[in-house]
Amino acid sequence: MIGAFIIVTLHLVVLHGVDGREVSVNPQLVTSLHADKGANKLVADHVRCLVRMSDGKFVSVIESCETVKRLLEDAK
Repeated sequence: MIGAFIIVTLHLVVLHGVDGREVSVNPQLVTSLHADKGANKLVADHVRCLVRMSDGKFVSVIESCETVKRLLEDAK
C-alpha cells in the first residue's frame, strides 16, 4: 500500500507591533482591517492599523492598512 501525502503550504504575513517585534499573521484568519484615525487614545500612538482576527482579537501594527492589505493579498 502506498501512503498518500498531503502537502499544506502556510503563508504567513510578517507585520510589526508598536514595540518593533515581528507579528506573524495567517491571512486566512484576518476578517477586517481598521485604520487608526487617532481618536482612540487607548491604542498606542504608533498604531496605524488594527487587524481583526477570526477569533475576535485585534493585532495592533505599525504598518498602514493599505500596506497590510497588499501583503495579505500577495500571500493568498
